[in-house]
Amino acid sequence: MCIYTQLRFINSSKAEKNMRIALISLLSSEQLRAKQTGWHTFNDLEPYGLECIAAVAKENGHETRLFHPYQSKNPSEEAIAKEATEYKPNVLAISAYTNSFPRSVAIAQTVKSRIPSVKIVVGGDHITSFPENLLGNRIIDLAVIGEGETTFGQLLDSNFENLDIPGLAYLKDGALKLTPWRNRVRDRGIFPRALRDGEIMAKSRVGSLMYPAPSKQTGTASVMLNFGCPLGCTYCTETTVGKGKVGKRNADDVVRELGELKQNFGTNTAMFLDLTFNLYSNQAEELCKRLAKANLGVNWYGMIRVTSPNGTQRVKPSLLEAMASAGASKIAFGIESTEPEAIKDYHRSVSIQQDECALREIDRIGVLSKVLLIIGHPEEKRDYYDSLINHLKILTPDEVRISFITPFPGTELWKNKVKTGEWSLTSRDWSEYTTFNQVVEMNYIGQRELDTQRRRILRAYYSSPEFERHLRNKVSANPHLEQSYKEFLEVLKVQKVI
Repeated sequence: MCIYTQLRFINSSKAEKNMRIALISLLSSEQLRAKQTGWHTFNDLEPYGLECIAAVAKENGHETRLFHPYQSKNPSEEAIAKEATEYKPNVLAISAYTNSFPRSVAIAQTVKSRIPSVKIVVGGDHITSFPENLLGNRIIDLAVIGEGETTFGQLLDSNFENLDIPGLAYLKDGALKLTPWRNRVRDRGIFPRALRDGEIMAKSRVGSLMYPAPSKQTGTASVMLNFGCPLGCTYCTETTVGKGKVGKRNADDVVRELGELKQNFGTNTAMFLDLTFNLYSNQAEELCKRLAKANLGVNWYGMIRVTSPNGTQRVKPSLLEAMASAGASKIAFGIESTEPEAIKDYHRSVSIQQDECALREIDRIGVLSKVLLIIGHPEEKRDYYDSLINHLKILTPDEVRISFITPFPGTELWKNKVKTGEWSLTSRDWSEYTTFNQVVEMNYIGQRELDTQRRRILRAYYSSPEFERHLRNKVSANPHLEQSYKEFLEVLKVQKVI
C-alpha cells in the first residue's frame, strides 16, 4: 500500500480530527500592478499548487476553502483577510512567491490577531528555498518545504502534534529547525486531482499573445505532465524545490482531466506548467497522440528546451508536429542570454542557429512562438543590447519576454554570486523580486537604465520591418490567428512599446 493510500485510510477513521482549512494565494506583484492599472500581464493563472494541496486536505476529510483575488468576494487583500477570518479556520495555509511573501505574512498576522489559535502554515518556492525567513516572521508556525502534498497531509493527520515528519521547517527556542528533506513523489497518480474553482478559472488567462485570444478564452486551466526539471539553471527555484527530481503523471490521466475540465468548466484554453515539456520526448509525444485522438477542443501553451546545458539539441520536429496536432497553439523556449559570462553563470547553452530552426518549424506548423530573454548580468554592456536586437530580427519570434536576472534567495545563483559577495544587490525588499525590477548592480549599466534598454529592445524589434513582414506572413498562412495578434498589438500600444 503506497504512503498516500495509507494516509487516506488512517484519516478516514479519525473524523474527530477533521479541521477547517483556509487556503490563500495572492497575486504576484506584477499581477497586482496589472490589476490596478488595467494592463494585461503575461499569464494570469489559477493557483495550481495550492489547489493540489486543497485536494489532499479534502480527500482526507477536512473542510477546505480557497481564498483568491479572482473571486468576487475577494477583490482586495483586505477582503481576503476579512473573509478568511469569518470562515474561522483551524489552519491558515498560504502559498507565496518571493515577491508576495511580505503581503502573505501581513494577512497571516491579521488573521492570527483575530483568531489566536489558528495554525499558520506557509509553503511555496520562497520559503522552501529560504527557510531562514522564518526567523524574521515568527507569526508563521510551520513551513512546508519542497513538494507539499504528503507533508501537509501527514501534518494534518497528526493534528500538528508530530513535527518530526520530513519536509518541515519551524522555530524552536528561537532557532530554526529543519526535518529531513522529502523527495518528490515519482508517481503523481497517487494524489487526487487539483481542486478547481470555476470563478478563478473564468478570470484566468494565457497571454498576452495566445490562440484563442485572451478575450475568447473560457475556463482557462493549468495542467502538468512532469513536476520538476533536472537541467539545473542556476536562477531557477526548481534547483532547491525539487533538487533535480521529477514526478510524472500518466498520459491518460492528463487527457481525462482536460476532458473533465472542458465538460465542467467550459475550458477551451490551458497552460502546461511543465518547465520543460519535452524533458522526456517519447512520453510527451505519447501524450500528444492521445490528446489528438480525444479531440477535446482545448488549445494549450507549452514550454520546451531547444538545447541541453551541454549544447546538444533536445527538440524534435516530430514532437512539435505532435504538439500542434494535440491542440498546442503556442510554444515557448528560453534563449536567456548570449553574453558569455551570463551563459556560464546561468548554466545555459545557446545556439542561435538551433533556435532559428526551431522557430521556423513552429511557424511551419502554424503555432505561435515565444522566446524568453534575461538581461541584467553585471558584465553586460550597451552594445550587447544592440546584438540582441539583431538576433531577434533574425529569429523573428511572435512574442518576446525580456526579464531581469533575479537571484532568488536560496537558488544556486544566490549561493554562488550573492552570498560570496561577487554580486551586489540593490535591494533585499522581496516585493521587488518580480524579474521586472533590477535588483543586481551592474558594472556598466546604471540603476535606472536597464528598464530603458529593455523597452528599447522590444520597441526596436516590434517596430522593425522584419517583425512586420513576419506578422503578415504568419497571419496570411494562419488567418485564425488574426484576432490573437490584434489583441496582442493593442497590449503593446497600451504599454507604450509600439
